[in-house]
Amino acid sequence: MSRPSPQSSGAPRPVVVLRDLVRVREQGGVAFELRVPAFDLHAGEFVALVGESGCGKSTLLDILALVLRPSAVGSFVLRDGGTHRSVDANALWQAN
Repeated sequence: MSRPSPQSSGAPRPVVVLRDLVRVREQGGVAFELRVPAFDLHAGEFVALVGESGCGKSTLLDILALVLRPSAVGSFVLRDGGTHRSVDANALWQAN
């Protein structure tokens, strides 16, 4: 017997799906690498980014806001929770 997919079972789909993100930054000859293996955010969820100065909090927020382009990303999809339309941010970056 096959299991129903999350979509058919009514489970909410995340509005942000991020996989295998890498962002490399250099400053003053020192390189910093942010790695995010997986990040999902569902409508109505709250997230707190905490950590020491320089750990990548602002870099991740800039990428999520589409202000910064990642150095590499497996997938980055943004969905409208109401209409279920989605945008493949990675495809947009690849096209430019």
